[in-house]
Amino acid sequence: GSTTWQYSQFKDVVGAVAVHPKGQFMAAGDDSGEVQVLDLESSRLYKCLRQAHSNLVSGLAFRPHRPWELLSSAMDMSVC
Repeated sequence: GSTTWQYSQFKDVVGAVAVHPKGQFMAAGDDSGEVQVLDLESSRLYKCLRQAHSNLVSGLAFRPHRPWELLSSAMDMSVC
């Protein structure tokens, strides 16, 4: 079956999403520049990077060989 999960604690429109390779975590970035990492197993916020960017988040990716590292890009011309 499929799973539907809703989380609505973002400040602005979500523009980028990435799922951890093992499926436990999902990262989402919004147009305010905030990146949130959500624990899908517990349905809770795991970590919030409030000042990750000064403009909308356009891309997110967990690194395949370093799955605890998350890369984010934004319209502020930066990659974190």
